Amino acid sequence: MRFAFMMTRALMGVLLTAMLTGCLPKEPGEAKAPPIVVTVAQPLAREVTDYNQFEGNIAAQNTVEIRARVNGHLVKVAFEDGTKVKAGQLLYEIESRPYKASLDAALAQKASADADLDLAKKEYLRTANLLRTGASSKEELDVWTAKQLTANAAGKKAQAEIDRAKLDLEFTSIKAPMDGKIGKTLVNAGNLINVGQGDSLLTTLVSTNPMFAYFSIDERTYLDFLRRASREKEGNKELKELKVPVDLLLDGDNQPSHQGLLDFGDNKVNPTTGTILARATIPNDKNLLQPGMRARVRIASTDPYKALLVNEKILQSDQGIRYLFLVNDTGMVEKRDVKLGTMQEDGTVVVTEGLKEGEWVVVSGIQRVRDGI
Repeated sequence: MRFAFMMTRALMGVLLTAMLTGCLPKEPGEAKAPPIVVTVAQPLAREVTDYNQFEGNIAAQNTVEIRARVNGHLVKVAFEDGTKVKAGQLLYEIESRPYKASLDAALAQKASADADLDLAKKEYLRTANLLRTGASSKEELDVWTAKQLTANAAGKKAQAEIDRAKLDLEFTSIKAPMDGKIGKTLVNAGNLINVGQGDSLLTTLVSTNPMFAYFSIDERTYLDFLRRASREKEGNKELKELKVPVDLLLDGDNQPSHQGLLDFGDNKVNPTTGTILARATIPNDKNLLQPGMRARVRIASTDPYKALLVNEKILQSDQGIRYLFLVNDTGMVEKRDVKLGTMQEDGTVVVTEGLKEGEWVVVSGIQRVRDGI
């Protein structure tokens, strides 16, 4: 059993043992009761900080669904499931030959339209010259004017088809839009992608550093915290500007494993729960944090202060009143009511009233003692 106490006067490795005996006089000839053996230690004195603690969830800053934008057979999956990828890295390839053929057809249509426009312009100029000599008519000139407009429109339509075909051809290569961690591929090479059938989702991609920690704060705690933070930072500022430090503890942690900053508070309180959604940004350099993880989020509610602490396991209770057994300078056991503060991560608890530094507290053999012996 591990107790977080400090011994101020004892040889290293030796516990102070109080030998307590009954205080009542013995009848002549009555055998003496064996002495009661207990272990005592002084409370730990150290600087502590009180915290508000909340249950939270880890989320990625950015989550992207990788979807196909054109139909076709999937010919290549260019990544391994669950690995990190870089922005612009190739992820999937869809068969491109049909889209290359469409682009070639659009280019041919554009060339034909350009040729028609060039011919219409030349014929218009020839007809205009003939009209001045009376060898042509105004009606014929109007015909070539209209043919110029038609060829010009056909050229614009062909250019639009070229642009669309280029996009479709580009979409056959699906690339990562950002740095992040890729998920499991949902479609393997050889399958037909049907964008219009609702099965165009291929995989998901999440950012990894930094991460978000979302948690809910009750209204009173949120207001107290915001007022305190604003006073410390001298004036009214946005939550993100306060740069309030946040500690993060993962499952099994006794001490914070990550630190970050509070950067967001929602614009309304949930009237059903009386809480407001908050968020902290947490660096994830070691890639321990994953989206969906549960975590405990804690924020300091006091400045550091000196306190006396005892192990929570030695505290006794009587009708809701907490107390300790102490041994005074005369070797007598004293029952002492105490008031408690916050529980610490190492299993100790702050004693705010009823205990002084240097006093000796019974830490083992408690079940064998009582007040006054």
